[in-house]
Parts: sequence; structure tokens; C-alpha cells
Amino acid sequence: MRKTESATPPRDALMLISQLLFFSENTTAASAKEKLKAQIASLRRGDFDSLVALAQSHHVIVRGLEVFLDLAREARDVERMNWANSALSAERSRIAVATHFLHEICAAFQESQLNVMVIKSLDHW
Repeated sequence: MRKTESATPPRDALMLISQLLFFSENTTAASAKEKLKAQIASLRRGDFDSLVALAQSHHVIVRGLEVFLDLAREARDVERMNWANSALSAERSRIAVATHFLHEICAAFQESQLNVMVIKSLDHW
């Protein structure tokens, strides 16, 4: 069996997610924005999946993929828009389930007249 490797090594995935997280329409030069769009357009599905896994492991999937989606949309890259929408939908579903249970847990503490503070954010959004 032939081993397939991603065209985006971990270092490149880390660089891309960093660029997405620090991207700003107000402060990012037009040339840097176009370079980022080209980098997104060059991603294969396996590269995208690696990027998503990295973003998930650092709890920045929503912030990173919202920028990814905006840039893909601006480039009219329907395939990568679909990838990002699918990953964002899955993450938002995961957050909704976690939030539901978190509310139930907090309500149980409140019913027992115990004070509780939740300090863990869900994907920093």
C-alpha cells in the first residue's frame, strides 16, 4: 500500500492558521491578502483536514475557518467554501451540545444553591 502525504507539512499548516488568525481587513496588505487567497486555493482536501485538526487542537477552529471562509468566498472558491462551511457547521454543532450540557450542569449547581463559575471558553468566540 502506498503512503499518501499531505502537501502541507505541519509547519506550513501552523503558518497558515496563524496567518488566518491574525488576518485583518484593516491592517493586512492587499498583496499579503492575495497571497493568502492563493495559498488557500492551493490546498488539497487532505491539507485542509490537517489544518482543521491543527485548529481544533488549539481551540481556534471557528476564528480561523471564518477567515478562511471569507477569503474563499471572496475568491469564489466554492469547493473550499463548502469544506469550511462543513467544518464550521460540525464545530458549531459540537459547541451547541457542549453548551446545552454545561447549562444543565450549572442549573444543577444552582438548584443546590452552590455557586459555580465557568472559566473555560468554547473556541474563544
